[in-house]
Amino acid sequence: MAAQTAAARHTGTTTYDISDAGQKVGFSIIQIYEPGPDGKLAQIQYFRIKKDMRGCGLGRKCYIEMESMLRNEGVDMIELMPLDSTCGFWEKMGYNIKNGAMLKKDLKVVK
Repeated sequence: MAAQTAAARHTGTTTYDISDAGQKVGFSIIQIYEPGPDGKLAQIQYFRIKKDMRGCGLGRKCYIEMESMLRNEGVDMIELMPLDSTCGFWEKMGYNIKNGAMLKKDLKVVK
């Protein structure tokens, strides 16, 4: 799928600041691609929460909100390439971990 993503027409980049109690605690960068074989694609380039803010549910809350916004924008598929240290988080978010490969989440199936 990575080769198909590279060939797909990039339609925009969205940056989300992640805040808690008015303080920036992280950010995410998402590339959006025009519909292809898997529909409209969002590729998470970065999703970071400050280390001292991890483990309290903030990342989960922010990801769920971000996924909902992407779904509302008509995104059909999300993909990402996780760091080994973040695989546990992405498994909890509904992704299947496959030896550091590109992970996909089909929003048409997962509600």
